[in-house]
Amino acid sequence: MGKPEDISRKPHRPAGRGPPRAFGDPCRPPAAPCPAPRDCPSPPQCRPELAETYGQERFCGFLTSPQGPLAACHALVSPSGYFDDCVFDLCLGGGNQDILCNSIHAYVAACQAAGGTVQPWRSDKFCPLECPPNSHYELCADTCSLGCSALSAPPNCPGTCSEGCQCDVGFVSDGRACIPLQDCGCYVDGRYYEPNQPVLLHNCSQECTCRPGQDPCQAVTCLEQETCQVQNGQGVCVPNYQATCWLWGDPHYHSFDGRDFDFQGTCSYVLAALCGGPSSLPAFTVTTKNENRGNPSVSYVRIVTEALGHLSLTPPPAVPFAPQVNGVLTTLPVSEAGGRLVVSQGPGLAVLETDFGLRVTYDWNWRVEVTLPSSYHGAVCGLCGNMDKDPTNDMAFPNGTLASSIPSWGGSWRVPEWDPFCWDECHGNCPTCEEDKKEQYGGPDFCGPLAPGAGGPFSACHAHIKPDPFFTGCVLDVCLGGGSQDILCPALASYAAACQAAGIAIGDWRTQAKCREGIGVGGHSMSLL
Repeated sequence: MGKPEDISRKPHRPAGRGPPRAFGDPCRPPAAPCPAPRDCPSPPQCRPELAETYGQERFCGFLTSPQGPLAACHALVSPSGYFDDCVFDLCLGGGNQDILCNSIHAYVAACQAAGGTVQPWRSDKFCPLECPPNSHYELCADTCSLGCSALSAPPNCPGTCSEGCQCDVGFVSDGRACIPLQDCGCYVDGRYYEPNQPVLLHNCSQECTCRPGQDPCQAVTCLEQETCQVQNGQGVCVPNYQATCWLWGDPHYHSFDGRDFDFQGTCSYVLAALCGGPSSLPAFTVTTKNENRGNPSVSYVRIVTEALGHLSLTPPPAVPFAPQVNGVLTTLPVSEAGGRLVVSQGPGLAVLETDFGLRVTYDWNWRVEVTLPSSYHGAVCGLCGNMDKDPTNDMAFPNGTLASSIPSWGGSWRVPEWDPFCWDECHGNCPTCEEDKKEQYGGPDFCGPLAPGAGGPFSACHAHIKPDPFFTGCVLDVCLGGGSQDILCPALASYAAACQAAGIAIGDWRTQAKCREGIGVGGHSMSLL
């Protein structure tokens, strides 16, 4: 046993070391910029009679007793330093029982880590250890192989044990508590995953779903135009790009792959839909309904339908931003299918977004945009094409063969509807614009700012968004509309929208064209099914 009279003078330090200042000074570098330390106050003192009391076997003498439960440890780990610290801590702590128990536990842990054998030393009255629910105290507890991590991979457990709380039979530790075996998650590469949580591993080549007590994986690959990236510590297949198809005016179309064409059919048509492709891709269909506006030989987009089987929206023309949801008048935003499909109001637009990357915008009158992630590369069909980066094969019939004329091709994508008078191509002589009118409406007071090579508010955009189809379409629409500002302004607004969507800054085109703010945003209906 140590000598209590030594404890009364100072806390335990290895022999040959004096007061704290004397111990610390040799460690200070000679050129240290710090000033010399001031004299420290004297360390706390333990009265000799208290040191004598706490050195007894019912206190810290328990550590050094040659007949006690820790006697077998003495040859492996010297108890003298632990004894000195125990007496001093108890002296300062007023004999607190928790201090004594913690001091003994520290020596027991050191002994067990050194491979020593400890006899039972705790009891209901002496240093009892309270364990969390579904666990109990063990002198040599198995806290490694009885964990959830051991169910996913062989554990690398130490060769020694330590006292502590061990899960009851039928329970395992998830690192936080003892839980039923069937509630266990999975550990993969050092990360814990909740039960039934899917995760992509090994550069997105495996998808594993955590199951109770096992970790079944299956081989997966990212789609052709996706890349595996790490997000929040997990592999995620991320689309490489987005593609946008749009139609505007009489309708003038621009496919996902960049093909421009005009199609004046007045029926309902498939604009874009999932056609084949991997089973993991969510199915969707976007259709449009066109209408005549004064001239029976041309048409303009009036209704947009997006089919996911969740939602039906029909805004009346008089209240463009208060659509009917399944026949009931409401206001945007609208969320359906647990948030998988949301329709909100943008600046003069209805904006539909899904949780798989589909985005549809409609200005209630003139312009529709459909944007898809590259996950759908080569897996879509309709008037927007197949999104395979090849515009030459966009005009494909539903059976996959290529069409020779736009009216027959467009008509092949007609969907059943209520309008018995709709048609796929113009009746009688198709309208044309006389040459002198083309020159007039292609001038600076009308569509001229869109002309290729023209200066003005759109010039910065010409190198990024090809102006030719917008200029040609604008001249035709304005010509057939008799020079109406109600047609000119939306035509210019369509090109402005394409430029702004591409992040290109444009000038003040409205002043030059005498288009007041708001012209270019109509009030026609939109339907989502």
